[in-house]
Amino acid sequence: MVFKRFSFLIPALLIISCGGGGGGGSSAAPVIPLASISFSTTFGSEVDVGTNFSFSWSTTNASSCNASGDWSGSVATSGSHQKNLESAGQYSFTLSCTNSEGTQTSKTLSVVANYVIIRGTIFDSDNSNKTVYVDENFNDINDQLEPSAVSDSNGIYEIRYIDDSTCLKNFPVKVENSALGSFNPPGYSEVNISAATSLFRELYNYFVKNEYSSEICNSDKVRQKNRMDTFFNELMAGITFSEGYTYAEIQADPSSSSRSSISYSRFDDINLFQNSLGTVTSALIDAIKSKMDSTLVGIGSNDFEFRYNSEFDDANVRIFLNDNTYPNPITNLDPVANGVDAVSIQANFGIYIDNIGSLPDYDVNGWDEKLYLQIPDILINNNNQVVSDTSTCWINFTSLCIQEISFDLINLNNTSIYTTTEMSKTTSRGLEKYEWDEYYLPSIGYCDIYASTSISEDIGGGLKKVTDYTNNYWPASYTDFGDGSANYCLYYSGTLYKYMSHFVPFEDGSYINLQWDSNAIDSLEDLQESGWYDDEDPPPNTIPQDQVNLMADRPDLFDLHPNFDVASGQPGTEEFTIIWDWYVEMLLNKIDTSEFYWFSMFVQNISGGDARVLVTNENGYPYARCDVNGNTLFESTQVGYDINAAAYAIQTCIILQDDNGNSLLSRKSIITDQQRYCSPYGGCFDITQSSSSSSSSSEELDNEFKSSNGDGSSSTIFRITPYRSPDRVRDWSHLSDSN
Repeated sequence: MVFKRFSFLIPALLIISCGGGGGGGSSAAPVIPLASISFSTTFGSEVDVGTNFSFSWSTTNASSCNASGDWSGSVATSGSHQKNLESAGQYSFTLSCTNSEGTQTSKTLSVVANYVIIRGTIFDSDNSNKTVYVDENFNDINDQLEPSAVSDSNGIYEIRYIDDSTCLKNFPVKVENSALGSFNPPGYSEVNISAATSLFRELYNYFVKNEYSSEICNSDKVRQKNRMDTFFNELMAGITFSEGYTYAEIQADPSSSSRSSISYSRFDDINLFQNSLGTVTSALIDAIKSKMDSTLVGIGSNDFEFRYNSEFDDANVRIFLNDNTYPNPITNLDPVANGVDAVSIQANFGIYIDNIGSLPDYDVNGWDEKLYLQIPDILINNNNQVVSDTSTCWINFTSLCIQEISFDLINLNNTSIYTTTEMSKTTSRGLEKYEWDEYYLPSIGYCDIYASTSISEDIGGGLKKVTDYTNNYWPASYTDFGDGSANYCLYYSGTLYKYMSHFVPFEDGSYINLQWDSNAIDSLEDLQESGWYDDEDPPPNTIPQDQVNLMADRPDLFDLHPNFDVASGQPGTEEFTIIWDWYVEMLLNKIDTSEFYWFSMFVQNISGGDARVLVTNENGYPYARCDVNGNTLFESTQVGYDINAAAYAIQTCIILQDDNGNSLLSRKSIITDQQRYCSPYGGCFDITQSSSSSSSSSEELDNEFKSSNGDGSSSTIFRITPYRSPDRVRDWSHLSDSN
């Protein structure tokens, strides 16, 4: 046996290997250490494009070294190197060294060359090691593609990006997991963040309903920021007019500010209200979930996704940016507040609810169903409580003014609430939607209800033009069960208006909304409330063809000329010829006939003002009217009751110009709307917005085309929709850009 024959050798081998037996033997060969490489540089991991980047290296146990990556060739075992990083990107400097036996060791030094697109300082008692990010899609989340930075021990941050020309530098910035942020208005080299800059959060935070694409800086998001810039300029004009502040003062370092409102003690007051708002928001969501759990059968709130946000209404700047009568706004000095703990402020809430998986009677027939709630102007104090919105409770409220945070708070009682039930589906036509909007308005005791079907068409860069068929019930009453049951608006109690709309947005923030009505539209089937569809009574597979046929027969000005603008509007120009010929054809073929027709072209310009041409034969004769900012500027009945009078009114609206030579119907017009700058308690200043794009200018634009809209009860506007009925041109708002 082979194993037996050699088994006697094992003990001997063990003796030899252990050094036994008295023999001399031989020692093992020494281990040659690997080369060790060390880099040293005074630069960080990110540097500016164009930096002359330098570093040094040293080695031990290296006999030779070679460079690769963004340098090359044989190099010494120690030394230094520099390279100009002339373009954006990541640079890698790899050093490979061998020891005396030829074994190789490698090490890489990497650096990214890019641009600082936003820099600033967080002025807050807790400002170090905070993640600051660009909220490019306005969703209050630090998304993967949004650049960010971490503040240093002094609160200083620098957000970097590979493209210096990116529009990201223009978008709002926020502190992660915090209410702190900055609107980032145009024209400032530093974007500082504090409790004071966060008072503008309503401008960029209240977009629960909007879902933007993941494409960075697409036209739709640029358009939204341009619109918000206009709102910001209007708000700053009011602040400058009444409180005398510029934005540079608002975002200044409180330790060196001469304004008493820009101080750490004032910031602490604001932050206390912010903390209270967070608690109230959580309690309100819990109340809604509890109501669902007690009402729904077989399912509960856990079967639904909730997304929500909340923020101060911008009316609160009247309280907190007030150097003289704080905490009273200067428009509401009576009663004198007993301190900041004795005042209430306005807050807004947005809530999105969607079923997580497949549920009975939800997402029927392939439609994706969602519910949106918007609750504006709830009053809260700084102690996690809701305060009744009555004049005796606004300031120096008592315990009798405190409301329980329950479902009853939003159950069509004394709180405005706007609900949208939306069903959407992508088809060969585009994005189709059924929508049911209920606006409960306790100040007037009615509901305003809209049912619509719409089709969105992609026109590039995320922009979509939308054509819809709408049923508007106004004014509508509502239930008042009084037993805790959910109340709702009674749509059938309101007068029904039917019309169609064609919404055309532009990247500069302007838009056109065409609306029209005819006998054919009035003959369409009334729309059913979206929320009542279920498995037994499902919605149609797509929007019915008779509705789509009339949508396709829309006024075609922006189909023929997609980027059309009236410009100067003067006879002899190409723009005048296009729009005049288009209106003449309408007058001849639609208005000067026995068939009923009603048409409105609403233009929202880049400065926040608006103009409208209304044309109809509704009253048995041709009629046309020119409105600016909701005020009638000229109407055809001033000169006659025939087709020529209507034509004259239209031509007048086209030809009239602003101070810059733009037609009043131009999207570039500088005509702005007179604003009412109000406190949470209804005390208002009437101001006229400056024509300058600078938000810090207090110079007023004196022109005749201005109006004062609203009753001053709130600075919040909700959606922009010109209505069919001539006396119902109202301005909703940026809070829900429903288009």
